[in-house]
Formats: sequence, C-alpha cells, structure tokens
Amino acid sequence: MQYNNRLWVVEDLVGQIVGWVSFQSFYGRPAYDATVEIGIYLNPEQRGKGLGKVILQYCIENATKFNIKTLLGFIFAHNEPQPKPFQALWF
Repeated sequence: MQYNNRLWVVEDLVGQIVGWVSFQSFYGRPAYDATVEIGIYLNPEQRGKGLGKVILQYCIENATKFNIKTLLGFIFAHNEPQPKPFQALWF
C-alpha cells in the first residue's frame, strides 16, 4: 500500500486551527510502505506550551492504526524550536 500525504489540522480547545501534522511517504518502494516522514507545524504563539510534545506522542501511539511502523523526523539546525518535541526521543 502506498501512502500519500496525510494532513491533519490541530485545533485548540475553542476550535481554532493552531497548526498541522502530516505523514508523508518516505520512499516509493514497497519495502518502505510502513515508513513515513512526520511533519509538525504550530503557529508561533502556540510554541513553547508543550503542544508539540503532545502531538508527537499522539502520532507515535496511533501510527499503527495507519499501518505505520516507522516515523522519521528530519530536524534542521536553523529551526531552533523544532527539536524540542523530539528531544525526549533522543538517546
């Protein structure tokens, strides 16, 4: 099964969109069907509140519902806020 982009919006408690999450196919070969790249974006005013960590944890816990076994995240050095939700996963 080939995965296309999967995009979800993130809403706050009053229903306003504050960001998005995506699962995107990592590679076009069948051996990588269960591997996706995760992308998380939050509006700047929502950053630093722990929401990224909650979103990432939710994605990890629910990935198998989409037949996903491996999540990849590419973190670029120039995007300082980006690594924070992922730091708990580093070893």
